[in-house]
Amino acid sequence: MVNKSKLRHGLEWISGNTKITIQLKNNDTHMDVVILPDYPKEKDRVVLYLRFHGDHTVEVQDLHGNGISSGYQKCGYGKQIGNIGIQAVYAFYEFSFGDSVARDIMLIGETIPGR
Repeated sequence: MVNKSKLRHGLEWISGNTKITIQLKNNDTHMDVVILPDYPKEKDRVVLYLRFHGDHTVEVQDLHGNGISSGYQKCGYGKQIGNIGIQAVYAFYEFSFGDSVARDIMLIGETIPGR
């Protein structure tokens, strides 16, 4: 099972031309979830930046790399990285899916049109 210790060391999956990495940063206060959609080329990437607050609050700071000019818009990468991010948050707090305590997680963020 994935837990905070494994997230500290980083996780990586490769399937075909897609590589996904998850890494905790800054003393476990931030997490980057990265999709490389044209792996092994590492030029293009979609990144979800998360920040952990001490009260089970997770802030979505940014989703970068799948905007209009990227060529990756409407390809499912935003949905995929969001799903992986939620699973990583569960692992960070060491909750199992369906645990009633998982309801205590508050996800916050803001969407800015045109970015």
